[in-house]
Formats: sequence, structure tokens, C-alpha cells
Amino acid sequence: LFSPAPTPPSAGMKSFAASMGGTLVIVLASSLVLSLSR
Repeated sequence: LFSPAPTPPSAGMKSFAASMGGTLVIVLASSLVLSLSR
């Protein structure tokens, strides 16, 4: 039904960097909230 089109390496790296950046932001924000709540 749905076949994913082959993504170019640049787009794959961009999405990978975006997901890593989002994870890093979430981790930093949660650690900041934890340090503030103590």
C-alpha cells in the first residue's frame, strides 16, 4: 500500500540530526527542571 521512497543521505542525516537535537533539548530541559525543583 505504502512504499517509502529512498531518501537521499543528506535528508537522512538532517532528520537524524533533528531527532538527536530534539532528544538533547528534552534531556537538558528535564535536567533543568529537576535541578530547579530540588
